Parts: sequence; C-alpha cells; structure tokens
Amino acid sequence: MISNELDIEPFRARLRAQGRVQVPGFLQDDAAVRLHDCLRDEVP
Repeated sequence: MISNELDIEPFRARLRAQGRVQVPGFLQDDAAVRLHDCLRDEVP
C-alpha cells in the first residue's frame, strides 16, 4: 500500500521542525485510486 519507491529521509527534518509534512507519492498508484474511489463513493 505504501510506495516501495518512497525515500522518507528527506521528510524527517521537516516533520521534526514543523510537526507535520505532506508526502507526495506516499501510496502506490492502485492504493491511491482505491482510496479515492472509496472516499468518493462510500463516505457520506
């Protein structure tokens, strides 16, 4: 589900400094599509 190609090291310092971080490409493509479809179709 989490991308095998993701290098998390660059995000560690930002997370430590800001307390939050946005990680582009966090999910594998098929997982991202399934999550999007679920949120669109099943969450009221």
